[in-house]
Amino acid sequence: MTKIFGVIALAGLATGANAALVGLNAMVSLDGGMTWSESVNANVGATVTVGIFCEHDASVYGFGTGVARIRGNTLAGDSVALVSGGRVAPFNFGNSPAGIFTNFADANTGFRIDAASDAGDSAAGGVSITQRDPSSAGGSYVSAPSALGFLFTVTVGNPFGRSINIVLDQVRQGSMAYHSSSSSTRGTNTTDWSVDGAVINVVPTPASLALVGLGGLVAGRRRR
Repeated sequence: MTKIFGVIALAGLATGANAALVGLNAMVSLDGGMTWSESVNANVGATVTVGIFCEHDASVYGFGTGVARIRGNTLAGDSVALVSGGRVAPFNFGNSPAGIFTNFADANTGFRIDAASDAGDSAAGGVSITQRDPSSAGGSYVSAPSALGFLFTVTVGNPFGRSINIVLDQVRQGSMAYHSSSSSTRGTNTTDWSVDGAVINVVPTPASLALVGLGGLVAGRRRR
């Protein structure tokens, strides 16, 4: 897993004693989001739900904005899809649609989820996960220390025996913000942030293992 910290961010997320003020945390699920973890073992053909959670420290009122590129290091027979456009209410404030791209500078075989307009993978790109300020949002504002802000799926393909690393990066100065109180009318930018990735380990199905074992048995008989 990859963890990147802001300029003055401390280790940990919203639940830690030394948490950063705000953070984006990728989690994965094999049951459609009923349970979440930092890594899963997924069979070929399984659909893994990936959630990006908006998190904040107890010293601030709520998460305001996070802008980051979401990427995976492999795309070997896998398919990636946004769930209802990706951004989850109320973290879908503003007209900022997301798009899926399968070419970027780091790895030609990988995928990235970015602003839909950023086909060229510019340094100014990234998915915006933002909620309206609490003064304007009223009862729809989410002040929970961790809340789902973005959602997509990865349907796993062959081969097995590899890992798909979900990484959040390209976080820029001024792209992370929090709301300081219930009466805030705008976000406060911060360099005290963290981002945390997740891992999908692609493992063989029991049927695949049986076929591998049968192949070894046949080969052994031929040698004898």
